[in-house]
Amino acid sequence: MIGTTIGIIEIDSTKIAKVHIERYITKAEKHDTVFILAQPTWQCDISDAKVGERCLWFLEDMTSRLTRKERKAFFQGRPYNKIEYHGRGRMPFRTVDGRDYVTLWTGDIVLPDTVKTIPGPDRSYDFIRSVLYDDMVKAVEGCLPRKKRMQ
Repeated sequence: MIGTTIGIIEIDSTKIAKVHIERYITKAEKHDTVFILAQPTWQCDISDAKVGERCLWFLEDMTSRLTRKERKAFFQGRPYNKIEYHGRGRMPFRTVDGRDYVTLWTGDIVLPDTVKTIPGPDRSYDFIRSVLYDDMVKAVEGCLPRKKRMQ
């Protein structure tokens, strides 16, 4: 999904991002806002969120781990998720030459050979690259069975 972090809340020392959804890529959902665990769960986890940051998100639903009371009290009945791939499922947008790119760790996120990348925002990390947003969406849709693709 594509979404922008609109707030960060803390519940019992747990950092949680409130994200406004702009677009779903893999399946239609009824919610325009979701909540995301925005902190690492182990040493190599880079999960995070920054207010105002627009990202391509790959998420794991954790709503079923909550009681109905917790879901209603903390998340207004909206989904609660964690970022996939130890935080690598958060791919921030950036604009290069007027075009939207998403930034990712190429050592952990495997792209089809046809997807071209450019250097990431910090050139000292050669494993962090950026992919043209439209190419990334096509790559994701190409991995999905036809019935799960958004039209």
